[in-house]
Amino acid sequence: MSSVFRATKERDARVSLVTKWDDFVTALEQKHMLLAPFCGLTPCEDSIKNDSARTDDDPTSEVKGPAMGAKSLCIPFSPPRQLTDNDRCIHPACNSKPKFITLFGRSY
Repeated sequence: MSSVFRATKERDARVSLVTKWDDFVTALEQKHMLLAPFCGLTPCEDSIKNDSARTDDDPTSEVKGPAMGAKSLCIPFSPPRQLTDNDRCIHPACNSKPKFITLFGRSY
């Protein structure tokens, strides 16, 4: 098996399509990249980054140590699915309709 094939398989296994904030944070802690509905607004992206960050004093996390929050990586040319009228932006405090399915991830 070629190394490119193995790397592609590993990457694909670590991309999750999520529509709920709890699933977003859980998958992020599992070192996944996330495809999620997103409004595209900068203040919302800042909230996603801040609210998905892990701090040293987070009692709910089994993983210790701080970690940056998720940031938008790209808007895929071919999203895994089309947005529907029922979709909401991934951040729970956002009231805007999503414009894209966006790839999010954490820098290490």
